[in-house]
Amino acid sequence: MAIQVAFRTLIEDRPGPGWQAVFERAWPGYRAWFLRSGAVHVTLPDGVRLAWTRSGEGPALVKAGNWLSHLKYDLESPLWRHWMDFFSQHYLFIRYDERGCGMSQWEVDDLSPARWDEDLAAVVDESDPGERFILFGLSHGAAAAIAYAAKHPERVSRLILYGGYVTGWAHSPESDGYRRYRAIVDL
Repeated sequence: MAIQVAFRTLIEDRPGPGWQAVFERAWPGYRAWFLRSGAVHVTLPDGVRLAWTRSGEGPALVKAGNWLSHLKYDLESPLWRHWMDFFSQHYLFIRYDERGCGMSQWEVDDLSPARWDEDLAAVVDESDPGERFILFGLSHGAAAAIAYAAKHPERVSRLILYGGYVTGWAHSPESDGYRRYRAIVDL
């Protein structure tokens, strides 16, 4: 609770500074950690900055971005740590924080699926995983992975999809899940 209040205070005291300023005020060593972490940014044509990193050795495996990732905290998360460890031990593992998430730019105007495709392509171009690589799509990252593989079949040696979906829950407004979501949002 105290952390939430501290971040809320930082954001309200200094509106519009961007996420970097918020982190620098809350965590003075943030910039130094970021530089040591191996994370780097790529700036996209629409001006959005995505953070990406690589770890491990071996055949390249690129993970398409998915919602609520964080390059640093995914390494510590009980939900994601085992994935990060496994991939880093067996592959040159390249991953990025999706726009609006983690260490990537938070203030973005467009979070559409068209941007997911462009973001993945930009990270692949910037990170240079080699001529061919394994592409991994998790949750809605599966959509970006499929789109990339369809546009660049010569680059993708294998496509791994996990927990993806065909149309998404929001395309069924008559479903109970959609009605529950709308009720929570409307509160």
